[in-house]
Amino acid sequence: MRFLFLAEFDKNLRFRCLLCGRCCTGYNGGLKLELYKSDIDFIASKNYKDFYEDKNGIKLMKIKYGMPCPFYENGLCKLKLLYGFFPWNCSVYPLQVVEHSGFFVVRINPAALEECPGLGRGPRLRDTLLRKIISGVVSIKMTSDPRTLPQDIALSLAEVRWSKS
Repeated sequence: MRFLFLAEFDKNLRFRCLLCGRCCTGYNGGLKLELYKSDIDFIASKNYKDFYEDKNGIKLMKIKYGMPCPFYENGLCKLKLLYGFFPWNCSVYPLQVVEHSGFFVVRINPAALEECPGLGRGPRLRDTLLRKIISGVVSIKMTSDPRTLPQDIALSLAEVRWSKS
């Protein structure tokens, strides 16, 4: 089985998280963060309770509309600060995957295009987060969790094509 990914951003686009917190606050709108089993297990192991909800089989962080992530406090992520851990979708931001029939589109989250000051700085996304998001999506499709398959195995099952140079 092979998975096809179409990368819809410039190959040389750079990103470095500047810890501004804009993504954690949902850009003053509705923030939805899908969680996976490994996210839930880790957070629960730190004695946090009632932090997610099930919406038709999809686990989402409990976040009230217009409010920040419940782990965002005083400009920092408590999970990252205390435990060196980000939920998987946070760890691949500003990338986003959209599944189509027979392939996946990897793009920059539309909100990040307008609001993220880290875009254009740091290392190239193709060398860092692109590999992580592709291996995570392959792992999700094979095992239902982004952290299950080793990255080299997941990447061996994927093909990447670029829509921009």
